[in-house]
Amino acid sequence: MLLDFDYFFKDLRGKDLPGSKACEFLAEMLASKTDQIPPTKAIDWAITLYKTRKIDIDKTDTELLLKFIEQSNKNPNINCTNLVAVPLMNTINDALLLEKNSEKKQKGETTNE
Repeated sequence: MLLDFDYFFKDLRGKDLPGSKACEFLAEMLASKTDQIPPTKAIDWAITLYKTRKIDIDKTDTELLLKFIEQSNKNPNINCTNLVAVPLMNTINDALLLEKNSEKKQKGETTNE
């Protein structure tokens, strides 16, 4: 599942926050302590995100990343506010929904054959 984090975070007025690229912030989060994600996997994702602004991971890893972001405000090593966490979670949830709809469509097409 391709997750594209190439966007700026928004302030409360909906305006871009300069210097606040989602891909870079998430890469920094992953470079810190990650209790839910094995360190080698977290660093690999962080490097990929920093270089390409996207990561391509399977559904299980996508759910793992979502859980990590959801719990990031409880981690004292990560300064992750709701203005940051919510857009990151929305990106992942949107990708999960697209995949779910795609699977349903494929099953429907298979059933009609």
